[in-house]
Parts: sequence; C-alpha cells; structure tokens
Amino acid sequence: MAGAEYDGAKHAQLSRRTHDADRLSVLGMLGISIRTLAAKHFYNQLEFHRAINAIAVLLGVDAATDADFQKRQNSLRLHVIERQAPDSIRKHL
Repeated sequence: MAGAEYDGAKHAQLSRRTHDADRLSVLGMLGISIRTLAAKHFYNQLEFHRAINAIAVLLGVDAATDADFQKRQNSLRLHVIERQAPDSIRKHL
C-alpha cells in the first residue's frame, strides 16, 4: 500500500516533525509507503513533476508524459498556488 501527504507550515514545528516521523515509521512497519509533498514541490514545475512521478511509482501506475497532460498539470499547479500561496511567494512565479 502507498499514499501521499502534504506537509504544510505546521509540520516545521519540532513536535509535529517528531509526531510525523513516528507515524511514518509505524506505517512503514505495516508495509505502507508514504511520499511527502512540501510547499516547494508546488512552487517549481520540475520538482512537482518529479514528486508526481514518485507517487505514480509508489502506486504502480504510469504517469502521463505527453505535452498536453504536462500543460494541464502545470495549469492546475499554478491554480493551487494562486489560491493558497502567500503573496510573497506568488510574486516570484
């Protein structure tokens, strides 16, 4: 089994990182692999693409690679950033 999770700003706190590490260890012992995405994955198209490919490998599915899919994927990525990212980050996109 596999899954993906998003680590936002709250995950930077030491207590939260410790909790996350413990949870991931237990899931690993149960045979569940988790791929973690962080904000930076969404802010850079190449890093986002690599993260999506890693998730696809974990899930045992083929990630689309055609140009049209990549354009749609990038549009979605930018849409998420526009709606969620602070102004200080959006101005660099």
